[in-house]
Amino acid sequence: MKLKLISLALAATALLCACGGENQTEAPSSSPAPSQSDTSESSQSSTQPSQSSTEPDTPKASYTLKKEQETFGFENLQAAFNKAKTLIQESSAKLDLELKVSEGEHFLSSEASFGSDLEGKDYSLSIHSEGGVLTSAVSVSIDDLEDEGLGQYSFILPNSAKKGGKYLPLHDLMLNGKALPMARSDYYNVAVEPMKYSDSETNASGTTLVPADRHVFYCDAALFTNGSGKLIDSSRFVGAELWVKNVWKLSALRIEGYDANDFKTSEEGRVLYAVKVNDDDWMDLFNRAGASLNFSKTLMGNCYYITNAAPYLSENTFVYDRANGKFTIQVAEDADPEQLSFSYPVASRLLNLSGAKNVSVKGLGFTGTTNEWVMDHGYITQQAGAVASLSGDPWRGFLPYAGVYGENVSDILIENCHFYELGADGIQFKGAVDNVTIRKNRIKNMASCGIRLSQCAGNNSCMAYSADTHYRNILIEENNIDHVGTVYHNAIGIQVGRSRDVKILHNTLHHTTYSAISMGWAWRSATNEQINIYHAEIAYNYIDGFMCGMQDGAAIYVMGGNAERDWKAYFNTMHDNFAVVCDETGKISGVDDYKYNVYYLDAGSSNWDVYNNVAYARHESNPPRYNYIYFQYIDNQESWNCRAIHNYICNLADEGEILGGRKTGLDAWDLVFEDNHAVPDYETLVSQYPQALEIIQASGDATDHGVYPEAKQ
Repeated sequence: MKLKLISLALAATALLCACGGENQTEAPSSSPAPSQSDTSESSQSSTQPSQSSTEPDTPKASYTLKKEQETFGFENLQAAFNKAKTLIQESSAKLDLELKVSEGEHFLSSEASFGSDLEGKDYSLSIHSEGGVLTSAVSVSIDDLEDEGLGQYSFILPNSAKKGGKYLPLHDLMLNGKALPMARSDYYNVAVEPMKYSDSETNASGTTLVPADRHVFYCDAALFTNGSGKLIDSSRFVGAELWVKNVWKLSALRIEGYDANDFKTSEEGRVLYAVKVNDDDWMDLFNRAGASLNFSKTLMGNCYYITNAAPYLSENTFVYDRANGKFTIQVAEDADPEQLSFSYPVASRLLNLSGAKNVSVKGLGFTGTTNEWVMDHGYITQQAGAVASLSGDPWRGFLPYAGVYGENVSDILIENCHFYELGADGIQFKGAVDNVTIRKNRIKNMASCGIRLSQCAGNNSCMAYSADTHYRNILIEENNIDHVGTVYHNAIGIQVGRSRDVKILHNTLHHTTYSAISMGWAWRSATNEQINIYHAEIAYNYIDGFMCGMQDGAAIYVMGGNAERDWKAYFNTMHDNFAVVCDETGKISGVDDYKYNVYYLDAGSSNWDVYNNVAYARHESNPPRYNYIYFQYIDNQESWNCRAIHNYICNLADEGEILGGRKTGLDAWDLVFEDNHAVPDYETLVSQYPQALEIIQASGDATDHGVYPEAKQ
């Protein structure tokens, strides 16, 4: 039956309050929003009275643009930006503009962009708000929601949500302003059978592999049975996604059902059914450079699961049948339908500042975006979510999706903004990026990265420092980042590529699914002419829970050489940070083989001074693959010219375990490891090393500073 629901508020401006409350404000109307391509002024244009007037006659509009004595009102953000560009282009002198966004939610059917076509012009633009929120989430009409019974609801997208005859490739849904996860199976860790490329190819043990023309994985049969053990019809898995975790790689493969007549038995005696994988996804996974057979062998025994399949619907999850434009949502059976407000994001970016300079964004909220890539291409990625697609070469690298996005930007300030419930990154800049400050923002529940200033070419290596691609004079400070990588688990809290003059200070990061903070990514030693990381300071950060979905990363993870061996200076510093290892750290769901580091200098890292840091260990002893301070020693990736002194590892009994796997050969690589301390408990910390407690309490942002876990009790 059709429901007549009361349209409730989505989470909006109250989320921006300093106390971090979750109150709701009135949602935007579900009526169609004006097109963002509209260049006309949708409100009146007026001129303010002279400065002698006691109260300017400001037009009441969603967006108010001010130029000296003139004020222009708009109901369309892109129209306001277009007017600003026109004013700048017409001015022969420097022009300072101010754009105020009114409080409440503002719907964008597509991104609003500012910055192009202004090269050589002298201007500044201040975008500010007190409670305004940008969103692309479309409210579902109360007349279009179908009650399927037992807490299950559905709706079908309108024909306007089609492009090229197909429904939009949406991957996100919101309930009362909160992003819902897709329905997902349990995690399975039974070995995935290996693959092949030709009929004659075998694996190392001589086993004949799957024929090249049959693109299938063999997955646990339990995935395809209901609670009573009966098989679920294969058609119910068409359009679902098979996700595979491999240490730090993550892949989502579109599947086309399973075949119960094609099965194998695993070494553990479990029955495995053949799952047909989309041909394009298969080719991207196994035929891209460096993948080959070796990559397929590494899939053996790794965690995998299926999403977006109706049989897995559980409370507060959804599935999207793109072929029919249908969303189906499961909520609690006793949920009051009058308290349900569904919406679906339609844009992958909200604010695009590509080409901009001298722009500040203050006090604005960003919520409700989607990832348009997965439904059309799968999600075949390397470390940190670098898409390695062959079928979409122009898109290789990090997907350009974020609440605030920009290429080739300079003199940008993002301050006191709130990013929440976004389907990809919070903030992303790439290309030539200079003089950027990202300060005092709240970033919560990101499907991918919190802050990403990086660019790569579809592999693990970020693009070389050059005039066209660099990150220079960057300040990232006092941001509070909570739960990132909620969908794309190999995402990073704060990522900065090859760069110089970078400060990452006083940030608080809670529960990142991969590394919390990461820099560099050159993956090799360096010459003095190259720049990977030069003059970086990572300090006073509080990291509470990291590596909560992937392995082989760190709380702070730096990669790449920064100078030749004869340059001994420590020109990069990592100091006064506090990192807490939580129960989920380094554990890929269901696997007890924890693999993580805390302060990790990988891939030829050099010229780092690591001092006055504190880490809270998970165990009193150090099992294999735990490293609290780690200098890489793999051949051709050795760290050199680095120092670690005056660091404290709490809840660890043996100082000999701080370095984990590497305990010898330091002198040969000019590595200094001195005066580092294992502290067995909180009482010892307080009595013998009060300076460590001071480091903890001084870490993090002003509203959420470091707390020793045992001190919380």
